[in-house]
Amino acid sequence: MNWSIGLTGLDAAQRAIELVGTNISNAATEGYHRQDLQLAPIVYGGTMQDPQGVEVAGISRAVDTLLERELMNQQPTQGQIDRELTALETIESVFGEVDSEGLASALDGLFNAFRELSSDPNSQPLRQQAVWSADALTTELRRLGTYLTDLKQQIVLEAGNAVNQVNALAGDISTYNRQIETMNVRGGNPNVLLDKRDQALTELGTLIETDISYPEGDSGAVTVMSVGTPLSVSNVSTGLATGITMGGKLGIAAEDSASYTTRCDGGKLGGLLSLHNEIIPDLADRLDTLAATVADQVNRLHAQGVGSNGAFTELIGLPSSTEAFSDWNAEISAGALYVRITNTDTNTTTRHQVDITTDMTLSDVATTLDGLTDADGTTALSASIAGGALRLQSADADVFTFDFLPAPLADTSGGWSGTSSPSAGGIYTGASNDEYTLTVSGAGTIGTGDLSLEIRDGGGALLDTVAIGAGYAPGDRIDIGDGLNVSLSGGTVTDGESFTVLGLLETDETGLLAAAGVNTLFAGRTASTLGVRQDVLTDPRRLACSVGADMTDNTNVRRMAEIGEQTHDSLDGLTCADASRELTTTIGQAVTVRRARRDGLETVVQQLMQRRDEIGGVDVNEEAAKLLIFEQMFQGVAKFMSTQEKALRILGELL
Repeated sequence: MNWSIGLTGLDAAQRAIELVGTNISNAATEGYHRQDLQLAPIVYGGTMQDPQGVEVAGISRAVDTLLERELMNQQPTQGQIDRELTALETIESVFGEVDSEGLASALDGLFNAFRELSSDPNSQPLRQQAVWSADALTTELRRLGTYLTDLKQQIVLEAGNAVNQVNALAGDISTYNRQIETMNVRGGNPNVLLDKRDQALTELGTLIETDISYPEGDSGAVTVMSVGTPLSVSNVSTGLATGITMGGKLGIAAEDSASYTTRCDGGKLGGLLSLHNEIIPDLADRLDTLAATVADQVNRLHAQGVGSNGAFTELIGLPSSTEAFSDWNAEISAGALYVRITNTDTNTTTRHQVDITTDMTLSDVATTLDGLTDADGTTALSASIAGGALRLQSADADVFTFDFLPAPLADTSGGWSGTSSPSAGGIYTGASNDEYTLTVSGAGTIGTGDLSLEIRDGGGALLDTVAIGAGYAPGDRIDIGDGLNVSLSGGTVTDGESFTVLGLLETDETGLLAAAGVNTLFAGRTASTLGVRQDVLTDPRRLACSVGADMTDNTNVRRMAEIGEQTHDSLDGLTCADASRELTTTIGQAVTVRRARRDGLETVVQQLMQRRDEIGGVDVNEEAAKLLIFEQMFQGVAKFMSTQEKALRILGELL
């Protein structure tokens, strides 16, 4: 009798029962594939004529290689979309929905407050409301700008943690490679190690896009490449590190290398790089552009006006660059800056034109403004740089004031010998700065004879000829167009003599005052730095509502209110509020697109995983049925051996 047949059967049954137990124990283990025992009859000498027992021919993994690789290929895309979507959903909640209270509401609130103030520019409560509205807007912009800045910093930390996970997984894969190769050399079963390595590769794919080279038969060492770096080659792994490039972008490179990759299409790290280097900077740039547009447009008007306190005896700008204007962040162009000097003792006002070029510095401007005089040639203004800011002061605060009002003045410096004194009034409404020349025709006394006044624009075109002789009452206002008027007092005029009137839409053609923070409403130009000037917050009377000579009109605050209705090239032809709403809409669209892509990918991945579970998953009921079969096999073989033992004993007794 052949005891070996029974022994092989017992061994096969025992190993089968152990394998079924392993399968059942790992039924819920992520990445585990069912293992199946392959039994075969024992063959000695190439013949099957004599019964020789059973052997374990092998243990196989229930795995579809193409399916597994396709599932791994989906992980990087899904990992990137998941991370981008999570961040964008948070950003969307911070910015708020299009129809909710938020930035657009704050913008509308500011310009509505300006409109209300324009109805009564001397109302202190309305001034206070306008200043509070400006403060509310800057608070909202700072909140959003600071959030985006903080989010980028958090992403840098998260990327560092993700790279640490990548390095740990790469090390695990190299370890599994070594163990699998060793197991193969020793003739062992590497299935569990293969499962662990595949699971590590899957987890690695959720973190970073990988290029995996598989050995023939899939049972040897794999090679894993990512961002141009061999993460795992055989049993050797290479670590990655994160860093910030000279351009401020987040990058990934091999450890001890400064050659950063700032774009990685796939995995959580791909999403983090995309968020840090592209998505968030784009949103921040658009938010900063909106903040700068509001600040620049309002400040440019505010700097040229005055509040209910009237003209100034001292103005201090904001600390600014010492570089030439061409190197400033704010756009400053070449042009004229007009400064009015008033001697309150003599009640005379004169205007100075200061030419600004882009190669000048703020110190050059201070030097040019320092020593400006009144109409009598007395030094009335001093200018200097204090703490990096332009500082303007009256030479004598009891006598001199200064401002940048476009209020018209009649300039007779070209030669005026008559005793009649011309004066100008009104508020200029032209499309651009212009100079009007008014020339006397005839000689004599105002209000008598055949005297007239020719009015020509800056191009020399004759606009009108008006009578100032018989029928004209000295002091009557003469409309010269675009909101301006002139009058002549009683006295004589000389034929051919003229005076000029500047029609100034802007007294600062350069944008210098706004850029240097001189008499501005806002300080700062980015969303995270924008704020209302403290002196205006403290004293709302400094809110510059007026540009007329009497300093009681509402023209400036009305123009500031109109900024909210105007479209701006810097905002791609949108109004400020519409640009804000488009920004919020853009975020919402980005969320919608990624959510749809995520849902689609999840469906694909779920289908792949379902198919994988059908092929390689553990069905506890099926395994229990196998357990019964192999248990019966074990019992049967044991009975077979017991019968053999009994037969041998009986035979021995007979002999």
